[in-house]
Amino acid sequence: VFALSSGQGKCGVGVIRISGEAASSAITQMTRPATLPSPRQAVLRPILHPKTEEVLDRGLVLWFPGPGSFTGEDCVELQVHGGSAVLTALLQALGELPHLRPALPGEFTRR
Repeated sequence: VFALSSGQGKCGVGVIRISGEAASSAITQMTRPATLPSPRQAVLRPILHPKTEEVLDRGLVLWFPGPGSFTGEDCVELQVHGGSAVLTALLQALGELPHLRPALPGEFTRR
């Protein structure tokens, strides 16, 4: 599952979280280099559309392997520019990946 966790509206930085079995494949399909960063260390990477490989933004990528994450599952956090165009493009791109879907309200907490 994935969701914008920084809230709606104008913001300088947007935070998108991904949790579950597909989190690691999402990060390797959408960033270059196509490798997982070291756990709990922020790395600056280009974030790409998974099909067109168009650069959607450059942002910080963090990897939290389960069970040592907030949800207990593998998690990824993308800290990106907070403009609505960037956030919309990234959320739409995530929605095109197999085995990912938008999180329901409160789903990260329930997990």
